Amino acid sequence: MANPAENRTASLRRDVLSEDMSSLKDTVAELAKVFAAEIGEAASGIGAEVASSAKEQAGSMVAEFERVARRNPLAVVAGALCVGLVIGLISGRR
Repeated sequence: MANPAENRTASLRRDVLSEDMSSLKDTVAELAKVFAAEIGEAASGIGAEVASSAKEQAGSMVAEFERVARRNPLAVVAGALCVGLVIGLISGRR
């Protein structure tokens, strides 16, 4: 049978261990918050870069289309007519 001194020592060890676990839990939770904030900021920056790049590419595509349309307007009109026919055929079948 365990004596009272050993019981108190074991109880103190459990208390210290419990406090350490609680502290560790709080530390890990705080690290997770910081980590999530860092990831959010990085993703925001990447998203802004992608949006900027897409905007630049769209602008250059529009500029190229305008150049082609000015050099050969008949081809643009014929292309628009074909697109209109395809849309009409698709919507007529529904």
